[in-house]
Amino acid sequence: MDIPVCDLHCDTAFKVFIGKKITDPSLEVNLGCMLQGNIGIQVFACYLSPNVPQHQRLNLTLDMIRTFKREVDQYGERIQICTRSSDIKAAIASKRTAAILAIENGMAIENNPDNLQRFYEEGVRCLTIVHSASSDWAISCNDASPAFDGLTAFGESVVRRLNRLGMIIDISHAHSQTAEKIMALSEQPVIASHSCAAALCDVSRNLTDNQIEAVAQSGGMIGINFFPGFLDFDYYRFFINHCGDLLTRFDQMEQQAGANLEQIAAAFASYRDQANQRMANNTLSSERIIDHIDYIRKLVGEQYVGFGSDFDGVPVMPRGMESCDGFNLLKHQLRQRRFSEDTIANICYRNFLRVFKTVCG
Repeated sequence: MDIPVCDLHCDTAFKVFIGKKITDPSLEVNLGCMLQGNIGIQVFACYLSPNVPQHQRLNLTLDMIRTFKREVDQYGERIQICTRSSDIKAAIASKRTAAILAIENGMAIENNPDNLQRFYEEGVRCLTIVHSASSDWAISCNDASPAFDGLTAFGESVVRRLNRLGMIIDISHAHSQTAEKIMALSEQPVIASHSCAAALCDVSRNLTDNQIEAVAQSGGMIGINFFPGFLDFDYYRFFINHCGDLLTRFDQMEQQAGANLEQIAAAFASYRDQANQRMANNTLSSERIIDHIDYIRKLVGEQYVGFGSDFDGVPVMPRGMESCDGFNLLKHQLRQRRFSEDTIANICYRNFLRVFKTVCG
């Protein structure tokens, strides 16, 4: 039996919310490709733009969750929402994808920790604490002039509430000070769902060796992001030089869109298409994903690394990773590097299953 795959992060739920079907082949994560790629576990992040006005964030996120759940319910023979580790194991055994609900951006709670309970009751089991802009209580890695030291007292109360509820804390996008405070405070394993190793690509979104070690010490794990600009610094510089204006324009359009998700989606589609045109002759091999996995494996051990693709959320992908059936290529590359089948199984899905069972039950 081929080894199933767990992907710790995709943004497909956002696209379903604005009208796409999960069967749509234009999605990088769709039912057909999930079957071909043997996706046993897929974490679906409900992305909340930081530009959505404060009073609209909670209800919009709840609407996104409920829309996605209704879509999944139509295909119960192929995919199901899972909230416990026993559900995940049963789904994989029956050759269905176990869908895990996450929220990407703690702004969704609207500064009210009681809203975490509401999300938990909707089936959410993971929260990415912060995104591209700092919140009132958590600093983003993009913030060059933090207003406070990583996490406020309120932010600390959010961490404690997440621990009590049994929701996984995700530090991807967090400032180093934010991540440090979270990992010092959390009594449960912490993950970085879609980040890479700064030692191999020194950008603010990636994790230093000290941060990787702290995640491992918590019992958590890192999901390697597939965006070439986080995998390879030469690619990152080339991308910024050739597509930086597109990124700036997308940021401006997202700010102007506010809560208009259709405008956000249209802006991203334009950014993606133009970026792919400009970078067509400067692609990155998917082997670079394996480089980051191997680096973390050697640094802290094979138990603390996996995949966090960011499918349907970044403008370009490495060669061969145009959709989630590309995981077959990654497994082949792991075998070519003489990773044992046991190690591959740990990286592909067992590590996340361990974290999920520890935190969520």
